[in-house]
Amino acid sequence: MEIRQLRSEEATQAIKLSDAVFRDTEQKSMGEAFPTIFSSEMIEQSYGAFEGERLVAFMGLVPSVIRVGKAHVHSYSLGSVCTDPASRGKGYASQILDKLLRDIKQTEAALLLVSGDRPLYRRADCYPFGEVLQFEIEVAGSMDHTFAIREYSPRDVHRVTELANNRPVGYALTPYDMSVYIHAEAYASCIKQQHRVLLAEQQGSTQAFLIVGVPYRHSQSEAVAVEWGGDPQAIRSLLQAAKVHYALKSLKINVPWQEKELIERLSDFSHHYQANQGTIHLVDIERFFKQLGPYFSEAFPSAQVQDWQLDKGEKRIIIRRQGIDVEMTSEALVSYLFDPKARQEGLPSITIPLPYTAGLNYI
Repeated sequence: MEIRQLRSEEATQAIKLSDAVFRDTEQKSMGEAFPTIFSSEMIEQSYGAFEGERLVAFMGLVPSVIRVGKAHVHSYSLGSVCTDPASRGKGYASQILDKLLRDIKQTEAALLLVSGDRPLYRRADCYPFGEVLQFEIEVAGSMDHTFAIREYSPRDVHRVTELANNRPVGYALTPYDMSVYIHAEAYASCIKQQHRVLLAEQQGSTQAFLIVGVPYRHSQSEAVAVEWGGDPQAIRSLLQAAKVHYALKSLKINVPWQEKELIERLSDFSHHYQANQGTIHLVDIERFFKQLGPYFSEAFPSAQVQDWQLDKGEKRIIIRRQGIDVEMTSEALVSYLFDPKARQEGLPSITIPLPYTAGLNYI
């Protein structure tokens, strides 16, 4: 058995294995839904276990850049993790993950976002993180006619991309990315849904967009808002319009805690709190603080993170600040950094915002 990164000509094997594990006849192939993993240009980022020349276990790895204010955090996303049924129970997934984590420490990446929360990931210091508010959208009373609602066309891609990139926190996107992701339907296809995109306009100018996952005809899944951007009131109007226009029985949207104006606009809808999707692994905490510097110095000027001294152990970290040593486990550190309600004695109150991970860039 050999564990290594895939070669471009092995993309077909990876797609075939992933389709066998994750797809049925109603769903598009993983190769079409996840081009950032399975294209011949990108497959070499991913890892597999090989018995001879046959791929028997696979982990999809995709690089990205996350915008946090003025900072750009280099990240990877991990998903499409699967093993051939005949090769399960041999520890291949753990061995692949161990190699993958060792390798990405040698890159510029500071974070790894994992689409799952299995014990496999917990053992590798991947922990739940962040907070989102899940709203159940209702159509009550009269519709808001402030905005004209229409469907997206490919000619709108520049404006939609601009609105997406204007969100203070999100994945860095180009118009090419936006076009590819809208067509791919990565997360939506996993829950048997297809993308529909609506725009809200005012005086001929696009104020907001909304990408909705609309269930297949016989699917029992609940419709979800996949991605959005623009004026919060216009987004609210788009959500209500989508529910009516596509005759949706239900429509949910998971809004990260930092999108406070949108949360306020939706506050009259029923909602509850939950963690962000999946788990997170801190690849290198010093690298993370360095890349986050432009945001950190503006959002938390009194924290002076550049003066923190870090002593990293295998499962814990000591932060030395103003003559005080604060020791935390890896899990407690993730909570302190990303959960709005978390506090740590001896350290200033900070919370680092991240995008919702089951959106357009889902892996």
